Amino acid sequence: AVALELALPYAKEVRVVLRPENIYRDVRHVFEAAVAPPPGPVVLALADDPFFVTLERCRPALPVLISPGRPRQDCLRQAAAPLAGARRPVALAG
Repeated sequence: AVALELALPYAKEVRVVLRPENIYRDVRHVFEAAVAPPPGPVVLALADDPFFVTLERCRPALPVLISPGRPRQDCLRQAAAPLAGARRPVALAG
């Protein structure tokens, strides 16, 4: 909970997945928030014990699209441009 509070000033959206069957909906929600103008960081956290049911019982609420191949070079340059000029960029992954 403390980590989420630390993210609030920096993230456009902070959401906690409370039930495994909602993970697809929650991912879609934060992704849409992240890419909506102005684009920005979002946080999607898992509850302390979110997997009290097995994921096999969960059905996706939306189709999952996987893009084959590598991103286009011009897209990578566009994504990297704000980082190139940042004095103290932050990236959290886990």
